[in-house]
Amino acid sequence: MDRRIAEVFSEVFQVPPEQVTDSLSPQDVTGWDSLGHVRLVTQLQEQFGVEFDVDEIMRMENVAEIKKILAARG
Repeated sequence: MDRRIAEVFSEVFQVPPEQVTDSLSPQDVTGWDSLGHVRLVTQLQEQFGVEFDVDEIMRMENVAEIKKILAARG
């Protein structure tokens, strides 16, 4: 799962996959603004075959939280 998340971040934000750590947040990534967040969520949903609800989308404040949400989805 970690590798797939890093690939999504790399694709959406042009961040090298090795820089995608659990603490990575919008403050650390150029382009992770509201539009970037929508692009990220869309790519994560496509990559993992899930559809997030609004609460989950709002909680995606860093990579660790994204991992937690995806893990809860199975």
